[in-house]
Amino acid sequence: MNILITIGWPLGQGGHINSTLELIREIKKIDKEATFYLLAPKGEKSKYFQELNVKVFESQNHPNIYLYKFLYMITLGRLMVNYQINLIHCMDYKSLKPATYLNLLFRKPIVFTKAGGPPSQDKIPSVSNFIVYSDELKDHYITSKLTLGQKQPKVIKARINSKSCTPQEGLKVEECIKIFVSMRLKKEKKGLLDNLFSELSQVKQIYQNVELNIAGGGELLSFYKKKADFICKNNTKFKVNFLGEITCNKTIDNFNVNSHLVVGHGRGILEPMAIGKAVVILGFNKLGSVLINSNNADRFSYHNFSGRNLKPTKDDISLKELIESKDLENLLKNQNAKYIKENYDSKIGAQDTLKLYSESEKLSFKSLLINMKWMLLNQVLLITKFKKIVR
Repeated sequence: MNILITIGWPLGQGGHINSTLELIREIKKIDKEATFYLLAPKGEKSKYFQELNVKVFESQNHPNIYLYKFLYMITLGRLMVNYQINLIHCMDYKSLKPATYLNLLFRKPIVFTKAGGPPSQDKIPSVSNFIVYSDELKDHYITSKLTLGQKQPKVIKARINSKSCTPQEGLKVEECIKIFVSMRLKKEKKGLLDNLFSELSQVKQIYQNVELNIAGGGELLSFYKKKADFICKNNTKFKVNFLGEITCNKTIDNFNVNSHLVVGHGRGILEPMAIGKAVVILGFNKLGSVLINSNNADRFSYHNFSGRNLKPTKDDISLKELIESKDLENLLKNQNAKYIKENYDSKIGAQDTLKLYSESEKLSFKSLLINMKWMLLNQVLLITKFKKIVR
């Protein structure tokens, strides 16, 4: 089977890009005949896909969204013809739209994955199969009736390669606790970052020095550097290092291994969980943070470990409480590796995805009519929006 993977965002730092990489790696182990092609804007992580013998084709990430879609469709059409693509798997909504437009001509099976991010109000066109990473997203799309076809979303959350993550013995906490955060310093992450620095600024009694390493770049870098300087000035036991964007997976793995605690959300904490690290999930749109353990992991799994709708209970431990604790080493011991192995192992996700591939059929004439209506509705909305801007 010739499978074309489409991604709308550059192949840099990002959870759904790493999840796609793991999915392809595991599928190729199971199905030796599967041939993958990848279409996405240029990014440093393209080399990891090429190492798996995936043929990577770069699209132009043009700032004009209309020109972007047009150029994307031209490249996509050329790939469909030249490589006899049997199935298209769109890994985000940005690539789904141009793929759906073009597929009015080709009528190939389309599988769509809504990975991370909040539940959106975007209408999902008729697709052969629809995958989501959490029960939160599944419930959202079922109750809101945003899926235009007959296919209901299927939850496939298993996307962490736990075999390559050998559980590590916890580092001994001596004079300094090392904390690692891997998160883009962009506006869409501001709620999470505000929570992180809010909690750090509230810490009073500290029994060890704290070294916080933040991997990520973006337009908010200077803003949070000022916040970090303020915290460090008022508490000499704090040290904050801004590492910039890191696209090397081995470098990220090394920071996960050599840190006592990893803080963040989504894949940024799922990967360290796989090696038994203690992790703290940050609230996204609600203040707070919670140390993940076997008692509360299912609660946060429902929301894809996103930090949305964070509701700490009296039994939960916050980042602030962890840093201020005298008994820190005992609090950091957990069974996170076991939880990932049982619930998020990418081998399970690959098997489930392959099953969906085999069940995916080319779009029916009815589906084509639905998608034509969806396409026209999109154009009407764009014209309406443009008229408002002009006025």
